[in-house]
Amino acid sequence: MRQTTGIALEELTVLVTGSQRGLGLALVHELSARGTRVYAGHRSAGVPAELDLPGVTPVFMELGATPLPRLPDVDYVVNNAGINRNTPLDSPQATQALDEELRTNVLGTLNLIHHYLPRLAGRPAAGFVNVISALAIAPNYFCATYSASKAALHSLCVSLRQVAGDKGFHVLNVYPTAIDTRLTDGLTIPKLAPAEVARAIVDAWSAGDCELFFQ
Repeated sequence: MRQTTGIALEELTVLVTGSQRGLGLALVHELSARGTRVYAGHRSAGVPAELDLPGVTPVFMELGATPLPRLPDVDYVVNNAGINRNTPLDSPQATQALDEELRTNVLGTLNLIHHYLPRLAGRPAAGFVNVISALAIAPNYFCATYSASKAALHSLCVSLRQVAGDKGFHVLNVYPTAIDTRLTDGLTIPKLAPAEVARAIVDAWSAGDCELFFQ
């Protein structure tokens, strides 16, 4: 499904959260290779050497912190940062795990949306790319609280698409299956390569798609 016409990413400036590793880092590499200007949001104590790429400016940021960085030239925000406590629903730690995951995965994302929405509204080639998860739709026992947080994020981002229809900006919601990152360490399941997922996301984004599901 497409929400807008093709988007020339090489003409844009993009903020990617959670860019110091995993899918976020793969997205920064993919966007840099395509000529996009990137603000690479990270939480590292120093500037990660992996972010020393053409057109990439590292920016320290934490989703739950205020104030968030003011980057007036941003055209798109990629909401990629998240945490996974790998906690089953019947674990004694489930309440604490879900609280932490909701604060980062949902409230942190919502804060960032509220921060940038006023300057992105009314621009068809601007908006948000939201990395959700297939677990939002098909939860997993071993990470039940994470799945629940992603289900809440899914609902929030579908609502954001409704706002986009009224206010004239672009939203792409992404639902990857397991990716070979630190979040899935120790899981003996099929995993997608971060670079493969990043390439598919950027292709769908540049085409103007509004949803991307992985098998």
